Amino acid sequence: MATFNSTGLGGDWELTATWAEAGFPVAGDTVTITSGDIVTLTQNEAFGSCGVAGTLVVGAHTLAGSGSGDGHIHGAGEITLTTGTITTSGQDYKPALTTITGNATITANQKLGGEFDIQGAAAPTITARGSQGGLNISADGESTVNFVQSEAGVLENAGTFYNLNISGAHTMTQNNAVTVANDLTIASGTTVTTSGSNYALTVDGDVSVTGTLTGNASAISMGSLTIPSGGTYSATSGTTTIKSATGTSSNTYSNSGNADPKVSFVHNNGKLFFDLSVANGAGYHNILNSSTAGLHTFYDFEIKCDSEYVAMMKSIEVLGNYTVRGSNAIRYESGNATNSLIVHGLATTSNSQLGSSDTTGIDTGIPVEKRGWQFLGGLDVTGGTFKLGSNQTVKVSGLRNLGGTIT
Repeated sequence: MATFNSTGLGGDWELTATWAEAGFPVAGDTVTITSGDIVTLTQNEAFGSCGVAGTLVVGAHTLAGSGSGDGHIHGAGEITLTTGTITTSGQDYKPALTTITGNATITANQKLGGEFDIQGAAAPTITARGSQGGLNISADGESTVNFVQSEAGVLENAGTFYNLNISGAHTMTQNNAVTVANDLTIASGTTVTTSGSNYALTVDGDVSVTGTLTGNASAISMGSLTIPSGGTYSATSGTTTIKSATGTSSNTYSNSGNADPKVSFVHNNGKLFFDLSVANGAGYHNILNSSTAGLHTFYDFEIKCDSEYVAMMKSIEVLGNYTVRGSNAIRYESGNATNSLIVHGLATTSNSQLGSSDTTGIDTGIPVEKRGWQFLGGLDVTGGTFKLGSNQTVKVSGLRNLGGTIT
């Protein structure tokens, strides 16, 4: 196969004047874009291998690696795409910079490299293979990265994603701290792990896990957590923080991943912390509203509610300590059924309402011995009002009023 070097004057790929050699590159040829040169596709093209020291403008066209050159792309230059497609037939995709301004597609049969600058509302789909398939992303605007992991790999990110969707029936491992400015979606069959190095994962919007998210001992923060049918959140053994923000959904935590809630949320002896200091605009924060019926189990459980009140819409069991603080109320009720709360460690609470004043029913969907209000490790009322609905009883192993009101 032939070798082609751009002249340094730039031009269109298919024009012979663009190249120092006779003709222009086709499938299987070895191509070099000279430093300072700008070569532009005006139609679909093919190559064997491509070294980019200058700039290669793919635009909305297709550039396909094929033939004996293995299809790899490398170099210290830049490739730009709008809605175009790049495929490599057998090797890596590793130019220094890839700029994407539209819904482009990049399929690398081995690993990715370099920096990806994803601009505006672009929503590229990027597929990579190999044990070192990774992303180094600098995303601005409201872009969406659809990353398809076709073999186990790593997620490398030096910048911030806006929306990140991860799919592919393999495991993706964080290789450093990752920040998502809006939403993170993990598709069915996909596992994302923060790794044994316990890198932080910060998501300002919703984390939706239809696959598996494994937190290890990492610091994980999110705007809300949704575990649809089939999903599993294997929580950090440290703290998972769910933090409210203006304009976000009232549904801060939803778990319908499995008929048994303990299967789809694995607590790993860590803390689930709801920092609901910021009003979301809905008038309340909803926890477990769209979740599977039954008893939802956590280890340490803490809520800070300084904005709208918090509605706990399913029954929960806390194996460790339970803490409610803040200036607003938390209510355990769902229509005419009162949801149960069982705490095995110390419960420290202010401004809690266990059932509304007209509540007469109980949650009959859980075992009899788990029904009602049980503070087995003691209850400290530290401030505000601790209020029971009518016909409600509480089992307490040690009650202390440390400055609140019990009604």
